[in-house]
Amino acid sequence: MAVHVLSGPDMPNYTLLWNAPAQCVEFTWNGFVKGADFQDGCNAMLKELTARKASRLIVDSRKYTVVDPADQLWSIQDWLPRALAAGLKHFAVVMPESVVGKLSVQNVINDKKHTPKDLELQREMFNSPDDARAWLASTQRKAA
Repeated sequence: MAVHVLSGPDMPNYTLLWNAPAQCVEFTWNGFVKGADFQDGCNAMLKELTARKASRLIVDSRKYTVVDPADQLWSIQDWLPRALAAGLKHFAVVMPESVVGKLSVQNVINDKKHTPKDLELQREMFNSPDDARAWLASTQRKAA
């Protein structure tokens, strides 16, 4: 698999990859972050999506514990519209290992109060990166 690591030691909170065969950005949280560190990670995802003109994203949240409420709101109201404008169409989330983390991430994904009603984004939740990649591959075949 032709995967290019795009992050390094100056980015300890996350790992960012470009998966060329899947034509997707793969982002992994390396632990809990909030506020500016959370936004930096999300903006790094967006920068790579934009640079690659990619419509597919995997976010691996297995090591994430909980999404801070302010970060939840920011991700829905600020980051998501920019990601959609950049062309994001398929968003796979690998769920946190902790029960509290799973509930927190589900709250963000299922938020109907702050999420646009006409959202043109397929979002799915998975327990492993391989399952997320398989789903993204199926969306790629359907688009071809």
